[in-house]
Amino acid sequence: FNATLTKDTLAAKRMLYVWNAEVAGSGKTRRILGTTQFGKFKIPMHLAETYPATLSVRLLGIDGAGKLYEAFRAYRLEKE
Repeated sequence: FNATLTKDTLAAKRMLYVWNAEVAGSGKTRRILGTTQFGKFKIPMHLAETYPATLSVRLLGIDGAGKLYEAFRAYRLEKE
């Protein structure tokens, strides 16, 4: 995962992040993927009970001035 900043301000440089993922209808709680601007994660097999499923990945970020930002993306999960 990677969050690209388009502003080069002091507030943007002090950004705090939380990445979380959830499979709707799985009956399982949301999982925290990371708290940094970029990194890697592996989707666990037991995240969903039935496949195909929809994985929702949400990024929340708060900058140094207190503005909250959100990005959302959905992915289709299929068992290999």
